[in-house]
Amino acid sequence: MATKGRWQWSEVNKSNFSKIRTTIESAFYGNNVELVTSRREAYKKAINSPGTIVTDLPVY
Repeated sequence: MATKGRWQWSEVNKSNFSKIRTTIESAFYGNNVELVTSRREAYKKAINSPGTIVTDLPVY
């Protein structure tokens, strides 16, 4: 089983995103999970992430 990084809209269907596949792949991403307790904290983490677009909208 290989993980594909990008999908075209025409490729998105049930066979590509089955429950068992999601469960199995999730185990490989376990070290990327962090507890976020507020929207403010989530924003601060996201702002340092590659590809993030910063707007002038307030975050409460």
